[in-house]
Amino acid sequence: MVISIVVSVGVLMLAIRAFSLARFVWGLVFLALLGVYTPFRSAEFSPRLYLIFDLVTLALFAVSPLILKRAKIPAISTAGSRMAR
Repeated sequence: MVISIVVSVGVLMLAIRAFSLARFVWGLVFLALLGVYTPFRSAEFSPRLYLIFDLVTLALFAVSPLILKRAKIPAISTAGSRMAR
């Protein structure tokens, strides 16, 4: 139960980050994982299905920094225009 809560909080944080970066498909993928790992579900899965879910979740957590990194947009600096005056 504790692991389900920890994974649910992590998946929720990743879903929020994906939506804030306008990566809606990945946000929906993380929300689907939240549905699997929510501690309030009443259905039980087979051990084989749990193994598959665990491996997929582990892989998604491993690649999430690559998926959800911000685009490198150059910042516009106004410092040079102030110094010219």
